[in-house]
Amino acid sequence: MARRISEELNYHFASIIIHLQVGNTDAIIKTFSSMEIMHEETDIKRLKRDLDDLQLKYEETLANKNSLGKIVLEIFTIAYHHKVAIPAEISILSKVILILEGVINRLDPDFSIMKAVEPYAKKLIRRRYHPKKLMEID
Repeated sequence: MARRISEELNYHFASIIIHLQVGNTDAIIKTFSSMEIMHEETDIKRLKRDLDDLQLKYEETLANKNSLGKIVLEIFTIAYHHKVAIPAEISILSKVILILEGVINRLDPDFSIMKAVEPYAKKLIRRRYHPKKLMEID
């Protein structure tokens, strides 16, 4: 399961997690689109509806104890159903998160990955939307 994830895929994966955390399914779809992994036959309205349903399912408990890996895999299952081609590296990363959560749960059943990644997500958002970063030209 050892693989390297490009900076671009890492950026997109982090975006999906951040958008999931804040409940922005439109932004998840936009991330899929910017990754150029959506099939031309993808019904975006149905994809959004299914992602919204998933978001509602986890809305109350997302920040508490839910499995990040399980939720991400559910997003990818929905995406696959809608002909969104999730890169293998990101699928593997999701499986690694599931395994990690299993180990952590045995060591500390009260530990929440979602709570643990929150400070890093905030730092990532500040860095990503810093005025200097926004002024960079590709």
